[in-house]
Amino acid sequence: MMMLPPSLTSLTIWGLLNLKSLDSNELHHLTSLRKLEIVACSELESMPEEGLPSSLSSLAIWGCPLLELRLKKGEDLDKISHIPNVEINGCKTIFPA
Repeated sequence: MMMLPPSLTSLTIWGLLNLKSLDSNELHHLTSLRKLEIVACSELESMPEEGLPSSLSSLAIWGCPLLELRLKKGEDLDKISHIPNVEINGCKTIFPA
């Protein structure tokens, strides 16, 4: 599989219907990534064990019911709490500072 360039600043993952998890090895080398959108990945269940890149300032999740349910239960929140702007199905999530 081809690696994405570390200079990438924005990434949209859209419509990968069989995607069950995000590979942290694929994401952690993206040291310039500021914006991540995950859309219509209906089988996506969880965030990477190691979390998402620390450079992220914006995360949007739409149409990922299994992942959204996990986050609503409080699971995986520690993996995204460092991201200033998190939006899940159009609702902004605010983490305590």
